[in-house]
Amino acid sequence: MGTNTLTVTGSTDAGLSNSASASITITVTFANSVTFTTSSATWGTSGVAQGIFVPVTNNWNAAQQLTIYATMKSGSSTYVLVGGITLAAGQTGTVFVQDFLTPVPIGTYTVTFSAITTANQAVSAPTTPVSITS
Repeated sequence: MGTNTLTVTGSTDAGLSNSASASITITVTFANSVTFTTSSATWGTSGVAQGIFVPVTNNWNAAQQLTIYATMKSGSSTYVLVGGITLAAGQTGTVFVQDFLTPVPIGTYTVTFSAITTANQAVSAPTTPVSITS
């Protein structure tokens, strides 16, 4: 990861013998540095495994090693699929996520995606759910 410097300068009308304060909001873009192209997410197979292929973009200024989660929901059933990908700065790649515990039954699911780094830092904003048929 890179380093960044924040410099704040300013002046007040408080004079030399008084004090003043101000609030500063800092937005750290690293927290939302990974995006998904959910409209291109598809159900498919990789070898003998079944799961979802979804394009992922690293918008950060350095490479990121990512764990990707897809949460599939239908009625009272929920399945969590997992995959991994390493992306260079600015790179887009397609990751395959699968359920390592049980096969996902055939059906239509509402699916959301999320990403964390190998250091367990969340790096994606919540995605709008998409419909995928297994």
